[in-house]
Amino acid sequence: MFMLVSFRGTRRNLIFLKLVIIPKTFKYFFNLGITKQLNQTLIKQVKLTNQITVFMFISALPYSLIFYKFNLHMAAKMVLATLFLYMIIFSLNALSKYESASFLVIATQALIILPFFSIYLGYQSGAHLMYIPLSILPLILYPSELKKGMRKLGYSVIVLSIISVTLINFLVPKLTTLIPSNSLKFIYMFAFFTTFGLILPQVNAFNRSEQEAAKKLERSNKKLSSALTQLRESKESERQLRQYADYARLVQRIAHEFKNPLQMLQGSAELGMHNKSNHKKLFKVVLESVDRLNHLIQPMLNYLSSKQNYKFIAFNISEIVNDILLLSKANCKARQIKMNVINQLKNPVVHGDPNAIGQVIINLVSNAIDAINHNDGSVLIKLENDQFIHEGNMIDGIKINITDNGCGIKQDSLKKIFVPYETSKADKNNVGLGLSIVSKIIEDHSGLIKINSVEKKYTTVSIWLSSSIANVSKPKEEPVFELDFDFFETDNSLQLTDKVTSSSLT
Repeated sequence: MFMLVSFRGTRRNLIFLKLVIIPKTFKYFFNLGITKQLNQTLIKQVKLTNQITVFMFISALPYSLIFYKFNLHMAAKMVLATLFLYMIIFSLNALSKYESASFLVIATQALIILPFFSIYLGYQSGAHLMYIPLSILPLILYPSELKKGMRKLGYSVIVLSIISVTLINFLVPKLTTLIPSNSLKFIYMFAFFTTFGLILPQVNAFNRSEQEAAKKLERSNKKLSSALTQLRESKESERQLRQYADYARLVQRIAHEFKNPLQMLQGSAELGMHNKSNHKKLFKVVLESVDRLNHLIQPMLNYLSSKQNYKFIAFNISEIVNDILLLSKANCKARQIKMNVINQLKNPVVHGDPNAIGQVIINLVSNAIDAINHNDGSVLIKLENDQFIHEGNMIDGIKINITDNGCGIKQDSLKKIFVPYETSKADKNNVGLGLSIVSKIIEDHSGLIKINSVEKKYTTVSIWLSSSIANVSKPKEEPVFELDFDFFETDNSLQLTDKVTSSSLT
């Protein structure tokens, strides 16, 4: 019974040693000297240096016993010196002397260890076979073209060592010790297997490192592809905004052309209303038409004006959304619409004008509610931290998605949805300025807006806002169009009677 318990305890210890102690020991030596401050190329070099040194250290240990067994005491002592040299390599990496450690792996083998064993034991011992794994080291440790000089230096040292050993063995054969043939055969076979034992781990370590580099490159390519896609979309949005600016300039000129005729019509109609006339009903219709035209033009003029009194501050976007949710509850309840908010923000801070951003969200939520024309309606607001591209720069920001399962938008309409006066709503009083104003506010906040919609299924409006004030650019000083105080007043070039002028100003 005691022997059974002892056997089980020994087995558990062996399993613990195999699964915990040995892997942790290897991991410690493999990562010796690696810090977070190192770049990926240097981390790869340090790890490979440590791995190769560990493999050579383990391979050298049995030779000490073999040489003592065959009474080759000088060779056995050289093995101990070799192990000491390997410990120096580990120490150099631990002291952040990475280049010295990597080169010492090659130099100690080429200038000290292999020349000694190749000369002392002779060619029949197979010691020269160790030059095969040594010749791979410069390529493994210095694969980059940036380390081309070190790679050439490593190969130069190896070639010099091979030439020197060959000449010494040929010119001074007496330096080789006499070893019995049976012992030589055993040493040769052990050297043969050790050579391949060193090559395979080196190639495997190099292969694993290359695979990791390939995976990192693939991940980087995916991120780059995503960034390029966002950049293309951003450029397309910029192109559309330029088109809108051209459209705005056209409206500016049209508005100026409307100014004088409208003024003359208004003045004449008001004069006719004050006079005793049988056409008061007609003048009333004219005044109502002029008033309606003024009502249509004025929002456009406000939209075109770039002088906005924004007050940029840092504020919590979650609070704005919660307030709007409370305001919209009654409307949603009356129309049996479910409204939900998913808040995944770790950093809820937005830099901008909270009133303007509130106006944007209210507009979008109202549009989402109005788009639902069935009983099973729902509006989902989702907030998350996300990056976006603005003017070629990647910006940390907040993404707000507002999704409804309403009527959706036709694909043809999506292309011109931000154009002023373009609207899909049937209400005749709606002038179609909601989304154009929303787009302008987002643009003034250096943000981004996108709309994804499938007709009769859903619509998702996504807006991105910056989390940093440094990324919020000021609106341009030069306005596209600015409404003057005397816009509807009489020009100097147009002289009406005093009565008409005074009546038009009242």
